[in-house]
Amino acid sequence: MIRAADRPLDAGATRYRFAVLGPVRAWRDDVEIDPGSPQQCAVLGMLLARRGRFISLDEIVDGLWGDRPPVTAGATARTYISRLRRAFRDSAGVLIRGLSGGYSIEADTVTADFIGFEELLEAARSSRARGEVAMAAGQLERARDLWSGGTALAGVPGDAAQHERTRLEQLRLAALQQLLELKLELGRHVEVAAEVPVVIAAHEMDEQLRETYMLALYRCGRQAEALDEYRKVQALLGRELGVDPGPRLRSLHERLLRADPSLHPTVPPRPSARPVEGAGRATRAGGESAASGSGGSGSGGSGSGGRGSGGSESGGSGPVPLGVRLRERRHRLFVGRERERQIFAAALGDDPEDCFVLYLTGLGGIGKTALLQSLADDARTAGRAVLRVDAGALGASRRAFLAVAEQLSGVSDAVLLIDAFETRHELESWFQTQFLPRLPSRTVVVIASRERPSPAWRAEGASAGTLRVVALDEFTTREALAMLSLRGVPADQRAAILDLGGGHPLALSLAAEAVLTSDATADGFKTRRAVVDALLTRVVGVLPSPGHRLALQACAQSYAATEELLAAVLPAERPPGLFDWLRGLPYIDSTGQTLHVHDVIREALEFDLRWRDPVGYTAMERRIASYLAGASGRVARRPVTGDRAC
Repeated sequence: MIRAADRPLDAGATRYRFAVLGPVRAWRDDVEIDPGSPQQCAVLGMLLARRGRFISLDEIVDGLWGDRPPVTAGATARTYISRLRRAFRDSAGVLIRGLSGGYSIEADTVTADFIGFEELLEAARSSRARGEVAMAAGQLERARDLWSGGTALAGVPGDAAQHERTRLEQLRLAALQQLLELKLELGRHVEVAAEVPVVIAAHEMDEQLRETYMLALYRCGRQAEALDEYRKVQALLGRELGVDPGPRLRSLHERLLRADPSLHPTVPPRPSARPVEGAGRATRAGGESAASGSGGSGSGGSGSGGRGSGGSESGGSGPVPLGVRLRERRHRLFVGRERERQIFAAALGDDPEDCFVLYLTGLGGIGKTALLQSLADDARTAGRAVLRVDAGALGASRRAFLAVAEQLSGVSDAVLLIDAFETRHELESWFQTQFLPRLPSRTVVVIASRERPSPAWRAEGASAGTLRVVALDEFTTREALAMLSLRGVPADQRAAILDLGGGHPLALSLAAEAVLTSDATADGFKTRRAVVDALLTRVVGVLPSPGHRLALQACAQSYAATEELLAAVLPAERPPGLFDWLRGLPYIDSTGQTLHVHDVIREALEFDLRWRDPVGYTAMERRIASYLAGASGRVARRPVTGDRAC
């Protein structure tokens, strides 16, 4: 039986850990492994869904292609299995066993996040049945936090993946609805009122969510808004389905109209409301609850019990809450970014009539999300209400962003933090011209994106003084050494890690983690291989085609690629628009008509290419050298005229 991710395995057993509540990811003893193509991930997902039980080759084919398999379906499926078996092989053997006509996974050495999710849901049901409401809410929050953003099995094709995705997403929504209800029982209606609108934007026909939202608004003293919410859903259902709201929602509406005393909470709210930690982070519950924020503007900076104070939630001298301890640990481990934090602090201290936008750009892994978390802590300490949003989890609809604006309506001195904005870059013009003007004045907005804002927005924002664009740099040597020291890396090993990871925070973190494992120092190549694999997976990701991969290889190996160089060294049969595609990548800088791959990524690509395809690497080197020699000759033979002789 596959176990939950927090269940211990037998001593000495290789631990394989899998995540499917989001993009499919895999680890062997905490070293990340590339699970392969989306089709391989589909096969892996089917094996995991069987939880150690047998699955036939025919079932795998059906799960991949349904009623229309290709002629070579069986052979192709066997190829996917063979690649997975090679990827998950160790000294103890293979993880995937071949049986007569099918396969199974060795469940005794495997943990998976979806198993932990289901176990937490069952534990919450049991806790609630025993009347332990707070415990049940905590278990559902832990279940929510297992999701890493987006949908389950994100990007994985096939009928089987879609079936499992639908099952998990339904469980996710049910768990979120239960959690919101439990929060209402616990008197945490301020949090619920802040969280529900974004969930409704993704499930606007769900009457249970509307009922929860109306009740939360009423308990917050916002009776008029609660009644208006009923009018909205009544109009929506009539327009889309031609029906009226159901009896439960109609009954709640009638009770709201007469201010029924039984609608008030049966337990008192917490003496000191804490900032709402929603599910919008990449490490949180993704799409259903894609925002987090505080339930008001805050009451002070460092006073005990106030929002952003870091004090005990109970307001007394009891145990320090976990959230406070995590914030303190983040503060201890945070390194650098003084300039960015000073810009943010100045924005908090100003008194602008319009909202101010700080736009943070940089490579994947450069530390944008970590900086957002630090800025959120700074804002709470300054007594500001904070709302955090993962743009990737909101979906492509504008409704979700409008729900965010609605949450901030009437909130003075709010701070809105938006991560992964590159996933919704197509909404930039609308975001700039339609969304931002909806926010209350004095709102400070911080956006983190791998892509830069458009030249038009930069020009307009600079002239109006409402936009500040900051490109995050790598750590300095001093900052990198400080980070390694805080991570517990011995002093005599820090120089080697700096050589491996440079000043790139993610590369440094991965290298530090690898060096701190038991066998890393004995095998420097193994350490570098693990860091390169993880870095390329996180930053470069899956490329559109082999032709795109070859273009990236040429760009990395040439150090300075032009459109003419690419035309000379790439095959004639190549995808169109490769130069523009390369220029748009977040880890490639463009200087005029020349492209430069970021140093850390270029070195990782070159290391990977030399190891994975030495023949192809050498052939590309020769083609580039041949082109450069010819280009040099063409420059030398160019006729010189007039004053340009010098």
